[in-house]
Amino acid sequence: MMTVLGPHLKTLARTVQALLYPPSCFYCKTPTPWETSQVICEHCAVKINLHQGEPLPPRGSSFLDRCYSVFPYRGVSQRMILRWKIQEASFLEPVMEQYLKRYLKSYMEPLAQMDALVPLPSHRSWYHPKKGTRSEALANTIKNILGVPVKRLLRRSKTIAKQTTLSRKKRLENPRGSLQVKNMIRCLPSKALLIDDVITTGATADEAARILKTAGVKSVSLLTLARG
Repeated sequence: MMTVLGPHLKTLARTVQALLYPPSCFYCKTPTPWETSQVICEHCAVKINLHQGEPLPPRGSSFLDRCYSVFPYRGVSQRMILRWKIQEASFLEPVMEQYLKRYLKSYMEPLAQMDALVPLPSHRSWYHPKKGTRSEALANTIKNILGVPVKRLLRRSKTIAKQTTLSRKKRLENPRGSLQVKNMIRCLPSKALLIDDVITTGATADEAARILKTAGVKSVSLLTLARG
């Protein structure tokens, strides 16, 4: 009996949920069709632009070879990433993945030739027991698109303050000496692609690139969701 009623009960539950909690755009709160369960309206979706231009490393970077970023860090895309990071809004992940796939398609040839995706170690307050850190969760999503394996090569060698709490000058100094290659790593990739959610000064990524190149990695690039 339950097998027969199961699909009907699920439909009823979705209908009741839609009536009690009508779906709306996460950004402007405009109601969206409950049949499609859209989390962003068409008006706000067209405001999201992919990052344009050459994937050059940030100004002042000494060790990064390239820096790929999906979005400029502003407007709708900034709010989307902040809600995903700070409020753990996992319902936004399918939307971000759509844009991520579209962006990676433009750079599929150089990125698919990477030997490893290397998540940047994040602050422990951003750790999820199943998904790991934000950068690890992002790296696993990218792995499924590019077909490049994830290798956790780096670890923190000391605890540092959150970059978001510091001035620009302090951010540039904060990561120095804070990372090292894990002791058990025996075979390092020739081409590594660092993964992080947002890049601002690029100090942490540049320090990671320095450590990896010192250990023997030939080329180190960075891929982030957004670039400030």
